[in-house]
Amino acid sequence: MPDKPRVAERLIQLREDLGLSQEEAAARTEGAIKLRQWQRWESGESEPYKRNLAKLSETFGIPIAEFFEDRPQLDQTQLDRIEQKLDDLIAAIAPTRPEGADTRTAAGTPAPGGELGRRLAESDSSEQSQQQPDSPEEHDDQRRTAA
Repeated sequence: MPDKPRVAERLIQLREDLGLSQEEAAARTEGAIKLRQWQRWESGESEPYKRNLAKLSETFGIPIAEFFEDRPQLDQTQLDRIEQKLDDLIAAIAPTRPEGADTRTAAGTPAPGGELGRRLAESDSSEQSQQQPDSPEEHDDQRRTAA
């Protein structure tokens, strides 16, 4: 069996990256693309016309050329280097969080790893503390101000 066309591979990858079913992906095009069309494209039975590629590009925010280009996937080493650069950048523009500080988000879930995760957790906790009154009197003041 021949390899699937690049367009089919890219559609599958795009849909799966977004966690969508074929039906949900087609529905995002607001009726421009029918489920059966999407299924044929993914299976390699046919390929989208230019107008359909334009709609896919608009809907999913990717250039049309991306449906045809072979783009190398990032390997773990590249991802580690990117994360390290982001950590370095964040450390350079903001003070670091004190050692042993809580790294949970406002929702109580663990924050992502690295400096980025610590910064996100810090941001969530500062927003939460600004929204919550410290005393009943402050609560009354906030309620009067909002009215």
